[in-house]
Amino acid sequence: MRHFVSALTCFFLYVSTVAAAATSCTAPPDKSCAFYTDCLEPNYHCGPKGYPLGFGYKFCTAFQNASASFSAKGQQFLWETMHCLEQDLVAPFINNATALAEGQQACADIESYAFSTHPHCYINSGFCSLSIDDKLALIKVILKGNISGILGSFFKQALDTLDGCIKEIIHI
Repeated sequence: MRHFVSALTCFFLYVSTVAAAATSCTAPPDKSCAFYTDCLEPNYHCGPKGYPLGFGYKFCTAFQNASASFSAKGQQFLWETMHCLEQDLVAPFINNATALAEGQQACADIESYAFSTHPHCYINSGFCSLSIDDKLALIKVILKGNISGILGSFFKQALDTLDGCIKEIIHI
């Protein structure tokens, strides 16, 4: 009987661990970069240069580590942006069985889609109203990262974000 209870306990611990992992993949927690390492990468195996590890996780942790150099409003922007970027990847890549079945073939789709979500996440998280000091701190973190291969994407995102800020100002 004791072995049965131990086995049953282990089973429930396993099920609750799997359920917790699934929950964090469909609802990434705030102020965490684990979504990239625990959800995207294990499903798609894009490798160290793919978007989940080579960009998403890399810059998420870089911004986490640099958060103290931002004002309170700048930190709020960071956390909201990081959460938005992760959340925007859930429906097309975590909840989508077709994308999961494609595996590594979807890596290019993840990168393309993820980069397309950056400007709206920046704008909706308050980029346009950040102080110049916070914007400079943001650029400093981006430029500190190894930007080889992403420079074109960075400038496109910057232009799209600027365009969104201008539209936001005009509508005010």
